[in-house]
Amino acid sequence: MSLSQLSGNLSLWASFSSFILCYLFYSMFDTSNPEGLVTDTQVNHSFIFLLILLRISNDYIVIGAGSAGTVVASRLSEILDWKVLLLEAGGEEPLAADVPDTAAVLQRSKVDWNYRTQPQTDMCNWPRGKVIGGSSVLNYMMYVRGNKRDYDQWAELGNE
Repeated sequence: MSLSQLSGNLSLWASFSSFILCYLFYSMFDTSNPEGLVTDTQVNHSFIFLLILLRISNDYIVIGAGSAGTVVASRLSEILDWKVLLLEAGGEEPLAADVPDTAAVLQRSKVDWNYRTQPQTDMCNWPRGKVIGGSSVLNYMMYVRGNKRDYDQWAELGNE
């Protein structure tokens, strides 16, 4: 067996091992469901009434504990006299969310709103996180900068 064949086999085994570990983490979470994640996504009128009642005793209500909602709630709570309520439909992120390769498994699960696009030719999944951390939990832990040319073109159009 040549060195290139051996390294190819090792690479394949590493990928397979990674997938198995991710699957085991996710399946462990999904069967035990320790957070008791919300499964009913229908909004009813009692929820709106509850928000009105909560508004009486809170200065601010932030809906959604994703990347933006948690920061907004944190910054608002820096003013000691303000009462801030942060609402999230989902629960805490599962243990599997700490492993980047599990993002594909977490999509279309209980921590995803399971949205789909309107059919053009085909419908596509539109992953949106229903969990503390929001959609960031489903994005493979990637940070992607905008394309420099896009920013340059916006500046040419007068958007400084």
